[in-house]
Amino acid sequence: MNLKYLIKEGFSGFQKARFNVLASIFSIALALILIGGYFIIQTNINNIVTMLRDKVELEVFINDAETDYLKIENLISKINGVNKVTFISKNEAANIFKNEFGEEINSVLEFNPLPASFRVSLKNDYKKSKSASLISSQIQLIQGVEKVIYRKKLLEYIDSRSKLLTTISLGIGGILLFVSFGFVVNTIRLAISAKRKTIETMKLVGATNSFIRLPFIIEGIFQGILGSTIALGVIILGLYLFSEFVTRELKEIIFLPTSFISILYSLGIILGWLGSFIGVRRFLK
Repeated sequence: MNLKYLIKEGFSGFQKARFNVLASIFSIALALILIGGYFIIQTNINNIVTMLRDKVELEVFINDAETDYLKIENLISKINGVNKVTFISKNEAANIFKNEFGEEINSVLEFNPLPASFRVSLKNDYKKSKSASLISSQIQLIQGVEKVIYRKKLLEYIDSRSKLLTTISLGIGGILLFVSFGFVVNTIRLAISAKRKTIETMKLVGATNSFIRLPFIIEGIFQGILGSTIALGVIILGLYLFSEFVTRELKEIIFLPTSFISILYSLGIILGWLGSFIGVRRFLK
């Protein structure tokens, strides 16, 4: 089997049937823009949810009569799910008040009423409403702990909405993948149908199915690469324009995953290969 001939035939469509080839390339590009856009949106939504969970910390306030802070810190640290415990003295609490409100607490009340406290961060697997509630209850039982507060409503909201969002997202992703695949296959099939006379002639002279199919597959793979390049350019441009209209905090977490480019080109090659394989099979029967 002459490899040079197969490659030459694979690229011949770019000269003989430019419109059909361009239609195939842009159909792959459109499919990848839809799939890639969905992937990026889903990834960044997950990043935003993670960012919100990371902001949830437990504030453990200590009774003013308690002075054995080290003992309390050790007991909190031993609770399953606790990642880090940071002690905040009365003076540090006063400084935090000044930074947030721009005024000395002593000038307002003539004394410092703020209690000493601990700021407790949780491990990633425990940043959920049920886990946080359980840890809060355990901390509350420690002698010397006055009160434990955290953003309970926010965690409950994130937990309930993330489950719904995941279900909807999987459904949308599946539909997009199915529709995109069908769209690409049909477009490539129409492009190949323009060469059905050539396929029939090659079969009449005794060419094997593999010999006939390979040039179309090579062409489909190259179409997939070009389609991926167009899709990548559109997605990067879209992401850049979108980032200009969001807050600085969101801009810092919206990004293009490092694996995205390789995934996009792999999908493009697979779509081109499958589209050509399925498209030419009809005319080989």
